[in-house]
Amino acid sequence: MMRRVSIKIKFQDSWFSKAAENYFHSNWYLLTLTALMILPFAFRQYVLGLWLTVLATCLAMMLCEDILPSFAGFLFANMSVFELHRITNQEILSMSGIAVPVIASFIFHLVFYRRKNYRPGKTFWCQIAVSVAITLAGLGVTNTKEYFAIPTMYFCCFLGFGLLGILAVLDIYVPDNPEYIKKYFAKTMICVGFAVILMWCVAVIQDAPKMQSGFQVPYRQWKNNVGNLMLISVPATLYYATKSPRSWCFFMFAVLEFAAIIFSLSRGTMIMAIAMAPFELALYFIMIKDKKQRIVSALILGAAIAAVTIALIKMRVNFWAYLKEKLQVYEGEMRWKLYRLGWENFCKHPIFGVGFGYRNDEIYPLNDMAIFWYHSTPVQIIASMGIVGVLCYAYQLIVRLRLLIKRNSFNLFMLLAFIGFEGYSCINTGSFSPLPYAVLIVFMFIICEKCNNGKIKKNSINC
Repeated sequence: MMRRVSIKIKFQDSWFSKAAENYFHSNWYLLTLTALMILPFAFRQYVLGLWLTVLATCLAMMLCEDILPSFAGFLFANMSVFELHRITNQEILSMSGIAVPVIASFIFHLVFYRRKNYRPGKTFWCQIAVSVAITLAGLGVTNTKEYFAIPTMYFCCFLGFGLLGILAVLDIYVPDNPEYIKKYFAKTMICVGFAVILMWCVAVIQDAPKMQSGFQVPYRQWKNNVGNLMLISVPATLYYATKSPRSWCFFMFAVLEFAAIIFSLSRGTMIMAIAMAPFELALYFIMIKDKKQRIVSALILGAAIAAVTIALIKMRVNFWAYLKEKLQVYEGEMRWKLYRLGWENFCKHPIFGVGFGYRNDEIYPLNDMAIFWYHSTPVQIIASMGIVGVLCYAYQLIVRLRLLIKRNSFNLFMLLAFIGFEGYSCINTGSFSPLPYAVLIVFMFIICEKCNNGKIKKNSINC
C-alpha cells in the first residue's frame, strides 16, 4: 500500500505528469479531440475516428486523476460513430477489440488513483430508485428470453444499476472546485458545438455534387443525435460567455450554434431551441456585467436577426409558414400511433409496464441493438415501467429540479439546457439513449451538485 502511494506521489511530482495534466486541462486537448473526430468523419472513416478518440480518452484516464478530460473524450468518441446508426450485432463484435484499452485504462485509473470515503450525493439516491424501476420493468410480462436479450440487457444496464456505478465513479473523480469544473464542462460543450457545425459543413461538401437543381439542406440521420447535444451546448456557451472578458465572441458563437440547429431541420430540436432562446438570451443579458460587452452582444443579435430577415425576403420565403409545415405533426404520423400504443400497453400492464424486451413487428421491426422506441420519454416510462417507473422518475425529476433552482448562474443555464433536452425527449428518446445522453445528463447534475456544495479543494487546477 505504502509503495503504491509512493509511486503515485513520485509520478504526480514528475515533470511528465505535470506536463500531461497541463495539456489535458488545456484548450489544445479539446481542440485535438475535435480534430481526431472530425477529420476521419469527413472521409467517412468512422471506425478510425472512434479508435483515435478512444485512445486519447484512455491516455487521459491513465495520466490524469481528474475525470473531466476523460469525459470529454467519451463525448467525442460517441460523436465519431453517429453515422453508424444501423449497426448490427456482427459489426459491433468486429469492433469489440476497442473495449480492451478502455477497460484496461479504466481499471488502472481506479487502482492507481484509488480514493476512499465516498459520500453519495442526492443524485445517487434518486438514481437507485430509477435503477430499481428499470430492473423490474415488465415483471410478469417479459419472458426470460426477452429479458436477457442483448439489447434489453444493454439498455437495462446502462440506464439502471450500470449507470449508477458510472455516476459514482464520475462523482468520485470530479474535483471539488466549482469554478474549474463549471468552466471545463462549458468549454467541452463549446467544442462539441464546434464539431457539430463542422459536421454540417462536411455534409454540405459531401452532398455538393448531388445539388444539381440548386442548394438543398443535407439530410443526415444523426441530426436528431446532435440536436440533443446542441440543446446543451448553446446554454453552456452562453454561460461561458458571461465569464469571459471577450463575451461577445462566445455570444456570436452561440448564435452560430443556434443557426446550426435551424439548419439541421430537426423538428424537435428546432421547437425546443426556438422555445428556449428568449429565456437563454434574457439570462445571458442579465448575468453579463460588462456594459460594453452587453451592447456589442445586442448589436450582434440585431445584426443576425436583420441578416436572416433580409435573406428570407430576397429568397421570397415565408419563414413562419415553412417552419409551421416543418414542425407540423400530423395525426396519421407514426409518432401518434406509437403514443396510442404506449397508452394501451400501460392500461394493460399498469404496475410494471411491458418492459424493455417488448417487440411489435407490426409497427416496425427492431434493429439488432434497439429496444422498442415510443419516441417520447413520458410514454416510454409509462409503457415500459408502469406506475413504478412513473413514481421513480418523478422522484428523480424533483431532486434534479431542486438542484438546479439555485441562485447560481451555471445551474440556471443548465436548468434551461435540461428543460430543452427533456422537452425534446418528449418527442424523441434522448433520455433513454444510454451513450452518451443518459451519462451526459448524469454528469451535468454531478457538476451542478458540486457547485451547490461550494467546496474548493486545495491545489485544484484552475481553468
